[in-house]
Amino acid sequence: MRNSKTLLITVSTIIILLGSVLLFSLAKDYNIKKASADSGFDSSWDSGGSDWDSGSSSSWDSGSSWSSDRSKSKNNSAITCDSPICLLYGVLLVGVLVTIEACCAIAYISISKDEKKNAPPKELDDNQKNLLKEYGYDENKVKEEAYDAYVKIQEAWSNNDIEKARSYLSDTLFNQYKSQIMGLIAKKQRNAMSDFYYVDSKVLSVTEENNSLIIDVKLSVSCYDYLIDTTDDKVIRGDASQKNYYVYKLSFLLSKDNNINRCPNCNAEIEDIGSSIVCKYCGANIERKSNNLVLNRKEMIEQH
Repeated sequence: MRNSKTLLITVSTIIILLGSVLLFSLAKDYNIKKASADSGFDSSWDSGGSDWDSGSSSSWDSGSSWSSDRSKSKNNSAITCDSPICLLYGVLLVGVLVTIEACCAIAYISISKDEKKNAPPKELDDNQKNLLKEYGYDENKVKEEAYDAYVKIQEAWSNNDIEKARSYLSDTLFNQYKSQIMGLIAKKQRNAMSDFYYVDSKVLSVTEENNSLIIDVKLSVSCYDYLIDTTDDKVIRGDASQKNYYVYKLSFLLSKDNNINRCPNCNAEIEDIGSSIVCKYCGANIERKSNNLVLNRKEMIEQH
């Protein structure tokens, strides 16, 4: 990739120099000769006067030499640099060079974006590692729980029963998934996802806000992923025989203390974990901090 960028820079520089020199030379040459030709050369060419058109020796031999007058026979097909057409050709050539330069610039930007996209993520610094340690975690534990949470959420989604993954989802994400699943159920459809395979993961960043950690994780997985009709299990979209490869950026929330252990409505003991809890006795929706990873945002980075 670095060699490609170096080549593009070299080619772009050469094109700019050639184009600049060519345009300057043509413009300079044209201006000098036009000043000389204003005395009669252009008028003879423009008017089609008999002195030029006749091609007689008296019309041009009587003056200075061919080289000094820049004169020529009409039957001579060569175009000299004092011709406006010559300058026009030069401008067109410069336009072509500029177009090539623009294409090189676009290619350079594209390569730069790819390099940025594929650049390896930075390692966590000591402060971020210490934050994880304060919450009883390290990078390996984050990776393990992040993948586990992802799989449980996707399996619940696949079964049109997101309630089973409630403890792994923030309220906002849970409500969003629930609404989407209700739409699938109404259409008698199901997004079948199975055979998850862990490829790789990386803890991207760790920050602390309001006594909770925000942990961003890059997760790469493969799985089967397709849409079926629940009435006959017929595949509607996707390929049930081919695995898909996904790269996600997952943002998790993590709290130190699970500070609500009883339902504030009926005082029943809360056994589930997570930030989104429904009391199994009275049905109250309970919001609390969680000491396990809770998915707050999921962003697709790459898929194929």
